[in-house]
Amino acid sequence: MLDSVRIFTPLDGPLPWIETSAKPTPIWAKLSQIYSNLFPDKKYGRVVRALSNWGRTGPKLFKIRLNIGCDWLVDLAHWPDYAMYSSPLHVEGSETFMEIALTTLLQPGDKVLDIGANKGYYTLMCRNLVGSSGRVVAVEALPLTSSYLVANLRLNGFTDVVVCNLGVGESERTEYLNYNVAALGCSTLHGRPMLDEKVGTQRLEIPVRTTDSLLEEIGLDEVNLLKIDVEGHELSVLRGSEKLIRSCRPIVLFEAFPENAQLAGWSITEVGEFLQRCGDYQFAAIKYTSDGLIRLNTPLQWADFDKKASDIIAWTPRDQLRIDRFEQVPPRR
Repeated sequence: MLDSVRIFTPLDGPLPWIETSAKPTPIWAKLSQIYSNLFPDKKYGRVVRALSNWGRTGPKLFKIRLNIGCDWLVDLAHWPDYAMYSSPLHVEGSETFMEIALTTLLQPGDKVLDIGANKGYYTLMCRNLVGSSGRVVAVEALPLTSSYLVANLRLNGFTDVVVCNLGVGESERTEYLNYNVAALGCSTLHGRPMLDEKVGTQRLEIPVRTTDSLLEEIGLDEVNLLKIDVEGHELSVLRGSEKLIRSCRPIVLFEAFPENAQLAGWSITEVGEFLQRCGDYQFAAIKYTSDGLIRLNTPLQWADFDKKASDIIAWTPRDQLRIDRFEQVPPRR
């Protein structure tokens, strides 16, 4: 049964198989984590790939403990997923930009919308941070990926998260999602996903809703933070969230990849122009100094970000105290 975690659009994915097949972390996986910590500059991806191939002879699915204090299901069929979440970036003793951002920007009781939630790493983290007094809505378009998302939420007892298995955009329609099973987190509505040449691309017709209509039906009228990771579909998502952005002025976090934007027929500059029309937004690109401190690169020259990839944060004056706290975090470990 799927009703222990609210599913806005019912799933037909292999959730029972996922939940009943997970095994404890095998010894070889623990050894690979130790290796990555001892030799972080080595060819870690190559080692992980070799270990994953070896591991296929044993349990295909197992649990690991993440540095955010949550359990995580790893499927060896998706080796990039294993390489990412068992690497030094996500085991004890290290943090990513997004982890630092969420930790410093969110507080108990906040409402979070995670668009492009993948298997739920940041969804889990958001739920940890906002607590039972807050609310988290996770949107993931691919049914198989949504199945893992729901399983990870159940594994950690987060049964109050709303999971929406559909796409969001600027209008209500159907679109074709391009994906491959080896890299589910790189599914895209524009162009070809990662590992396309090795694995091949599959296409799936999915329903697309606007964020505004989706939240109205769910009954969520306030959002403090909007995280977007949709592989080139960012501007369309924002246009379909105009009512939300104008009324709630949420902090917006997203990755800007010029190549993905060009494939979708828009530019990063258009994102800045859209948000400024919706409210008194300020923008910054996230940068690290040589001593590991976070710095916000402002004022932002949008034309520069049509040329190179960047992590971008947008906020209004009401959240300035949160932004100040964000810049005061200690150096990365």
